[in-house]
Amino acid sequence: MKKYQKMRNVVAVAICLAGLTMFSGCKPEKLGNNEVAYIDSKGNKVIVPYGSMSCVLKVISCTSGENTDNILGAPDNKTFTLNKEEVIVLQFGVFITDGDKDDIYVFNVGAGNDAIKVEVSSDLTDWSYAGTVGGSLSGVNLGGTRSSAGEYRYVRLTNVSGTSVGIDAIAALHPAAINGGNINDDIEFTDTRGNKVTIPGGELSCATFVVDFIHGTPWTSVVGYQNPNSILGVPVGDVSYEVITLGIGGVIVVGFNVYITDGPGNDIYVFEVGPDVEATKVEISNDLVNWVYVGDADGSISGVDIKGKVSANGKYKYVRLTDIKGQNSSYPGADVDAVAVIYPAFK
Repeated sequence: MKKYQKMRNVVAVAICLAGLTMFSGCKPEKLGNNEVAYIDSKGNKVIVPYGSMSCVLKVISCTSGENTDNILGAPDNKTFTLNKEEVIVLQFGVFITDGDKDDIYVFNVGAGNDAIKVEVSSDLTDWSYAGTVGGSLSGVNLGGTRSSAGEYRYVRLTNVSGTSVGIDAIAALHPAAINGGNINDDIEFTDTRGNKVTIPGGELSCATFVVDFIHGTPWTSVVGYQNPNSILGVPVGDVSYEVITLGIGGVIVVGFNVYITDGPGNDIYVFEVGPDVEATKVEISNDLVNWVYVGDADGSISGVDIKGKVSANGKYKYVRLTDIKGQNSSYPGADVDAVAVIYPAFK
């Protein structure tokens, strides 16, 4: 079963030069208060605590379903387009709380009469209106609404203007850690076999969305083990319906809200559970087209080192796992709980 322990802090901090009006070309500079400064498309300097850790972690749903990946993480000059009357629901890796002045900031909302309704929720069921952004207004303040005293993890955006609106990123300006402590606390996970690994940044360094899944043959007939989204987030161990069974030869592709980089020792860990220790082939990519084989995860908690297989300064966003030694049982193929990055690079 899982065991969490607060460990050292891993802080990614940067500041863009104040004279820049675009996000590309921003030069990182470490600050002493765990903050990152961005210059938005209107020339406004926006301070975001913990940088990308306080930005969108995952897309829950979207009526358009196109280019949603561009809204994840910190501002990077890649735009998601929310068309007229379309809706997108987003999850954060932190709680959104009420603080001084703006609490949520929407980057690149356009100009003129563009308008996006912003709502927040703690459970994806009960939604509170937080405000409307557009034109020169990019931030909303939870103060004065019934949401001001709450902790919210979800944001729903609705395009209420008569035109399409481009969005680069969304940030929580007064974030709070989900499980208390510091936002970027590491976690230590111990599986039922006694294996341990520390994940820097916790959930923020784990897979956040599924790009593709093709189950192998044979595959499990147990519906609870057929959901590929069970691979997302931190590992939970041998808990029913919290893993994806790949099937013999099955393939799953996952994406991250951080970049995979090379560091000392293993760089990626695959958390595989169940009575059978089953291996997966591990490949990485930054464009979903060109894939680099970096090794085999041998089952249970198993890591791979990307050193010597990729460029020294390379950054990768996607992992592809292929079952290669699965057992033909009631749960054929590797049963994958989670995938984590050990040396995450935050945008």
